[in-house]
Amino acid sequence: MKSVVNVSKDILIKKIDLFLQSKEFSNLSEKEIQYIANTLLIDKLKDELKTEITKQNLNIAELRNKWLSIFSSSFTRKSYSQSIDVFFKWFQNRNIENSIITLKAVDVDDYISWLNSQNFTNNTIQLRIAAISSFITYLQRIDILDKNYFKGCNGRPKRILEVKTFNDIPSDIDMQIIEEELWKEYHSSSGSGYRNKIISAKTGIAVIVIIKHHALRIRGLQSLEIDTSGNFKTISKRSNVYGHLHEEVIKIFKELHFNQKRPFKDYRTETLQLWFRRYCLRLVNTNKIKTVYSFHDIRHYSAIKHWQTHRDIYKLKQFLNHKSITTTQVYLSSLNLEEHNGFFF
Repeated sequence: MKSVVNVSKDILIKKIDLFLQSKEFSNLSEKEIQYIANTLLIDKLKDELKTEITKQNLNIAELRNKWLSIFSSSFTRKSYSQSIDVFFKWFQNRNIENSIITLKAVDVDDYISWLNSQNFTNNTIQLRIAAISSFITYLQRIDILDKNYFKGCNGRPKRILEVKTFNDIPSDIDMQIIEEELWKEYHSSSGSGYRNKIISAKTGIAVIVIIKHHALRIRGLQSLEIDTSGNFKTISKRSNVYGHLHEEVIKIFKELHFNQKRPFKDYRTETLQLWFRRYCLRLVNTNKIKTVYSFHDIRHYSAIKHWQTHRDIYKLKQFLNHKSITTTQVYLSSLNLEEHNGFFF
């Protein structure tokens, strides 16, 4: 049997429900409309006041540092810190009054559009978004923000398998021209901006030689460490990569007076990629090479040379630092290097 209290409660709820269903804006009295308007205004002012109080007490730099301290990897802290700085610089340039707590969905869409317009790689865009999304999740956890509009955003869809052709990958002649022209710039002693060209050429030579001989990803160079015996280790796609430097790499690093322990620690990936694109464009415009290449195209070149030498998919898997043999099989297919009908045989 139901209690009197429960019966009374059920009846009250039904009455309220019927009352609400019977009410429409057209049959509200002036007094009822005034009451609703006042209530809505109070709610709006409460929200605005809460926002203003939060803005006054918000120390974004302190919160950022607390959030970064969560990550044990110094490499992650550095890359996330850079991504956060990029976002806040963009956000502040939109409107100096903007605060992170006023962030809207339209801001997220505009930021992603801006990232896409900057010629960043897919990986860079995804890193930028992942960093700010992680930070906002942290702000949600400590009750600064209610919603994370970055959650679930990828920036760009994953590309379908891209099959490379002969013209997409540097040939032996292209590689020879690219390197010879860099050495010419390195040894130049006159001309407009020749000192900067020497510095850029020196870096380009070092990057190319290590990718050519070890197929390292450009993003793994910043964490590259080399010991006195020539053994190296780095982090690439969250995996440790180990190896021993090819004798030509050791020779060139010494000749160029590169830091033998951390040769690329002060170089930003995006800066290197943009420089190499512009460098190749100069060679294309002077009809020295046929197309603009990327450092990843040189990794493709390295993979092809390794395959032509060994014809062993398991050795190629290890050389490319793939987690599974399936990935290497896809890679072979994308480069038109299948065993029986390969393009480069």
